[in-house]
Amino acid sequence: MCYSVSSLTKARLDYARHRADDSALIAALEKELEELLRNEPPLGWVNGFAHPRLLVFTQKEPLMPRLFRWGLVPPWVRDREQASQLAKQTLNARSESLWEKPSFRESAKGQRCLIIVDGFFEYHHQGKTKFLHRMSRTDEEPLCLAGLYAVWGATPTGIPYHGCSIVTTQANPAMALVHNQSKSGESRMPVILDSNQQRVWLAPDADPADLQPCFRPAPVETLRYEAVQAPHSSAPSHDTPPVIQPPELWILRQEITLL
Repeated sequence: MCYSVSSLTKARLDYARHRADDSALIAALEKELEELLRNEPPLGWVNGFAHPRLLVFTQKEPLMPRLFRWGLVPPWVRDREQASQLAKQTLNARSESLWEKPSFRESAKGQRCLIIVDGFFEYHHQGKTKFLHRMSRTDEEPLCLAGLYAVWGATPTGIPYHGCSIVTTQANPAMALVHNQSKSGESRMPVILDSNQQRVWLAPDADPADLQPCFRPAPVETLRYEAVQAPHSSAPSHDTPPVIQPPELWILRQEITLL
């Protein structure tokens, strides 16, 4: 799950104000972000299989903004064909198996990152009809997702490929209502980190036991669940899908409100 997100300028810049108390440091970070994103258009909708560049902050440089491709390629990958295939399979990383999967276990040990987005999207199914939903924070702050990253150096151009993966966990009750159909038969959602969990996730000495509390699903009340107009194409779009109010979803909205 979580194969599409939105990443807009406001969310990218707001992150700076939550990473430090020093006004000079915040100003420097905001300037760094503006320079980094000057030629990077904001995305209101993007499909993960297009491998867009997402804003990340890594364990090694927690105050240095980076743009990594969505789709992780581990260093041991041999060639471009294998890299292309793996990048499609590593958009998400299950929290339950991070330390077991060859693609993720080294990154889980020491290459964790924060991925900053405005929202993420999932489909809700009613019979043969499906409705796209956008999940975002109720306070309109950016979402900070738990991520992993890796650097693949064996590219044909010789320029290292920096890729990342969004860590997922079991869905909270509202997300389980929205994401009610999946190939695995299990409802999932991204791991959304609060400010304390962000520090734990980036801590260099954190072990699997320390990180386990980070994988709890985000509380239902912290997110807004909105039915939106599904894009006509899977191509990246600068426009945020508008909210719609189909009568078929009234019951769903009432169920979420009652949780």
